[in-house]
Amino acid sequence: MKTPAERNRKDKKNDILNKRKTEEAAQMKVMSPPPFSLDAGPAQRKSKEEEELIPESGKTTQE
Repeated sequence: MKTPAERNRKDKKNDILNKRKTEEAAQMKVMSPPPFSLDAGPAQRKSKEEEELIPESGKTTQE
């Protein structure tokens, strides 16, 4: 059986690892762009520049 000091040291190490994992997950959430709609995949999303190129009629300027 482990002594309380050994157990405490392991708990502390796990706490540090868990904290690091949660911080990394939080950073990944911040870096990933928010989904515009639930069913829209990355290919269906339009960047700001693309949206500005489309006039109010809905047709692109290239057509």
